[in-house]
Amino acid sequence: MTLPSIIALVEIIIASTIAFLTLLSKNRTQLNNLFILMLLCLIIWLFGGMIGYSVETKEEAIFWFKFASPGFLFLHACTLHFCLVYTGSLPKRRLFLPLLYLPSVIFFLFSINRLIVFSDFFQTGNIWLGAPAYGDPLFYLIILHYTAYYILCFIVLLRFRRRTESRMKQTQSLIIFLSILITEILFNLEPFVLPLITGKHSFLCSQLFSIIWVAGIWIAIFFYGLMDLFPAKTYMEMLYQISSPVILFDPEDRISLINDSARTDFNIAKGNLKNLKITDLFRDSETVLDQIKYFKNNGENNATLDIIKGNKQFRCGFTKLFNRFGEYSGVLLVAREKQEIENIRNSFNLTKRESEIVFYLLHGRANKEISQELGIAPRTVKAHITSIYSKCNIKNRIELIRMMEMK
Repeated sequence: MTLPSIIALVEIIIASTIAFLTLLSKNRTQLNNLFILMLLCLIIWLFGGMIGYSVETKEEAIFWFKFASPGFLFLHACTLHFCLVYTGSLPKRRLFLPLLYLPSVIFFLFSINRLIVFSDFFQTGNIWLGAPAYGDPLFYLIILHYTAYYILCFIVLLRFRRRTESRMKQTQSLIIFLSILITEILFNLEPFVLPLITGKHSFLCSQLFSIIWVAGIWIAIFFYGLMDLFPAKTYMEMLYQISSPVILFDPEDRISLINDSARTDFNIAKGNLKNLKITDLFRDSETVLDQIKYFKNNGENNATLDIIKGNKQFRCGFTKLFNRFGEYSGVLLVAREKQEIENIRNSFNLTKRESEIVFYLLHGRANKEISQELGIAPRTVKAHITSIYSKCNIKNRIELIRMMEMK
């Protein structure tokens, strides 16, 4: 195999892996499907090039160039479709999508019976070179077609970036913009511009530059939450921003996730998480361990325990977690220092019952769950909540949480 064939094979493996991961994602949106379609176009284009680089005859090289043509011709339409959906700019007219892909279909029909883009192929050593079809009007129509599509991509991405207030989406759109821009420049530079300037033939390696586009999208996906392919990563970022201690235990009671507040308040070293269990975390109190053991073994899904760690006293909410098959998946612990609740109780003259309800509200419990926990009627819970909001001069739980964060 030639070096371009090896590079193409590596890129095919990368693109196929990303497509497979996207396909396995539970969040199968239109954007995800379009991304898979774009990767499929790249794989076809790369596969045709990989085989075509290593063949011996011109006829074989022409065959594999034609094989790769659909990937090249439809990639541009898929990319614009992707950008329109991502930015929310896709027109709702029924004929828009057929018209969007119509030029690619027409060019593809031409490619079946004749060479497009390149007029001939030449072999130098073991590498095939192509002569751009500068005298063919179809050559300029194809370049005009995909250049116009990419310019539209740039416009909608830049407009979206100026319009959105989300810094994460601003970063996503900038990465997509730069990835397309760099790839588009390289797509034209080596195959068409340099041969025109130098008079030499093209190396037919433009599809290899697609790795830049794939890498850019992957960065936007993995680090900036594009298409929500890795929700766990997003949840982790949110978890670290919570000021209250939060710990997630797996089914074997080992710590699975933990935020910085829990590390600090429960005195857990960063390098001391491997196989650390609930029993290790609360080994200094047999009473707490007994309560946790009882909670895990009974039929209740929620429990509230008072725990002392160091010189602080915490009121901890334990919640059993289950997967979509109803199987036990672990325990979520959310703690809040009791002094904080006492402070808000004293500041706003809350009753003991109201301060208990404040705790449950802060831990996301629904009115029905609070009613069951405290053994009181749902309407009584609602009446207490109304009284709490009135005393604290707030309107909802979000304002309660914000007020607690400021205390």
